[in-house]
Amino acid sequence: MAYYEKKDEIKELRDKIKLDPEGAYLFWGEEEYLKHYYLDELRRIVTDEGMEDFNRTVIDFLHDGTLNDLDEAVDSLPIMAEHKIIEVWGINLSEIKGKDEKRLTNAVKRVSDGTILVIFCRSSELEFLNKKSRERALIKDLETSLTMTEFPRQSEQKLLSWTDKIFRVSEVRISDVNITRMIKLCDYSMTRLKNDSEKLIAYCKYNSLDVVPSEVIDLLVKPCAENEMWDFTDAVIRHSKRDALEILENLRTQNIDPIMIIAALGKTLNGLALLKSDSRGSDNDLAKLTGFFPWQIKKVLPYVGRWSVKQLREALELTFACEGDLKNGRAPEYSLLESLTVSILGE
Repeated sequence: MAYYEKKDEIKELRDKIKLDPEGAYLFWGEEEYLKHYYLDELRRIVTDEGMEDFNRTVIDFLHDGTLNDLDEAVDSLPIMAEHKIIEVWGINLSEIKGKDEKRLTNAVKRVSDGTILVIFCRSSELEFLNKKSRERALIKDLETSLTMTEFPRQSEQKLLSWTDKIFRVSEVRISDVNITRMIKLCDYSMTRLKNDSEKLIAYCKYNSLDVVPSEVIDLLVKPCAENEMWDFTDAVIRHSKRDALEILENLRTQNIDPIMIIAALGKTLNGLALLKSDSRGSDNDLAKLTGFFPWQIKKVLPYVGRWSVKQLREALELTFACEGDLKNGRAPEYSLLESLTVSILGE
């Protein structure tokens, strides 16, 4: 999950909602909290007019929603109010082909005054992983007809300021060091950060504490599977077989999908190979290149020299072969991962 600098699409969205909210929007990216926050801002425009039951239409393509439903919703007018909102969920833009592409773009272009259309994409439903996917005719057509906003995971500094504000409003203090620990434990997720912050605040108020103690963070903020998968891949690139196998056993007890683990390992090895070819530039530049977070770049760079190009190529080949074996069910899944770990580390 990469963090990278780009134009501030979220600020542009905020300005548009404030000045001229009507029209079509497409929300995509990894940060679900922000996507829901701005969807709620658009919903509030309709709710405040008092006729939400008549002027909010939800079309869920995962539950019988169709392009016919979208056409009908776009072509109808608000009822006894100035605005209506149409929410489109579960539409996988990466899989829309042929005539459906044209139907979708035509529907978006027909959005008229008083209508707010939001196409809400989860990260699995729209990913721009390469230039080719961005240049699809569908995406180009949509970009000319709607406000397209990416919601990426936020930088550590932004999350630190945001989390600090949550605690200050509640009159509970927390150090920047402990917030940074929370950010990494929560895998840079604003939703998890907010939930765990509220949990810590409630604990402190119940126990009459003005400051969050470090031991309370250890008690209440637990690492998510993404953190442990990163720890596993980190152990591999450090050539620590013992740590890698211990973490793998923890992942087994949590019933983490082995395909997720192998995907994380493949991504990390590929990022390491990219750094091996060129490790110049700022942490943010290298994060954009590799798909790591900037803090992961700091952890990975010292180990780049321990790997030869040949070792990385062989490790990636072993990883791809293991992924195929996992998908074909050729052996117990975690046994395959253990064998892969030992093979990569050359023992």
